[in-house]
Amino acid sequence: MTKNVMLTGYIIYPMAEVDLFNFDWEVSKNSVLDIKRWITSWARIPMKNHDEVLAMPFKEWFSVWWNASLNINKIFYLLAAAAPLSYASYYLLNKKVEKSILTTILVAYLGLTFWFVTAPDVRFSFAFVLFLALLPLLFFKSLVDKVAEKINLLLIISTVYCLFLMGKNGYKLFCEDYFSAGNFSEYAYLPLDASEIKDKRNIKFNSVVLLTKDGRKIELFEPNPNHAQCFDKFPCSWYIDQSLKLRGEDLKDGFCTE
Repeated sequence: MTKNVMLTGYIIYPMAEVDLFNFDWEVSKNSVLDIKRWITSWARIPMKNHDEVLAMPFKEWFSVWWNASLNINKIFYLLAAAAPLSYASYYLLNKKVEKSILTTILVAYLGLTFWFVTAPDVRFSFAFVLFLALLPLLFFKSLVDKVAEKINLLLIISTVYCLFLMGKNGYKLFCEDYFSAGNFSEYAYLPLDASEIKDKRNIKFNSVVLLTKDGRKIELFEPNPNHAQCFDKFPCSWYIDQSLKLRGEDLKDGFCTE
């Protein structure tokens, strides 16, 4: 929350409803609302204007969102939705309510509901989804408890996962000549120099000049509307809000909107 206030002027960003301060660096309310709309619309259907997406009825955008989801994520979603059935079955078999688990389920569902309403992109709520989806493991709780007494369960899971990855992809290192020209990049991430990428992609950028209070010019760069980076042009920012002004005589002093 402290970082949010320092960067944006809001305790919870981008929620313009919770506006307790009036700092000169505070992001304008219109910009906050616009960012919030973009976050929600992009999480539902990316690459479309937020006004178009947010005007869609639930059935329409949900259908597009669901069809675009990975099959493995769909399985997790369905298992998470069925979490109450999993816990109810566990209760019927054990005849007891474990309050800590029940409380965690309720918190997870609150988080899941907030996620689905505001920004239903799996990367924003995978912890809640995964926890609820794995609730059927409660049926094996006694077995897990016995194993955990002797062996670190996390270590077992990590080892199995690593072995799975090695078995799935690692064998390629031994059956192909990966030192051949152009082949090694399939197995190792070899980033190109920023200027080379910029020239290869023909990246364009715009220049924005801001004035200090004493009239000194400071030049910033921002991506061209058809691109998303300006790479080796410094200082570079995401698309610059035209209402921004320098707070002081240097970039270190930050920006304001007044």
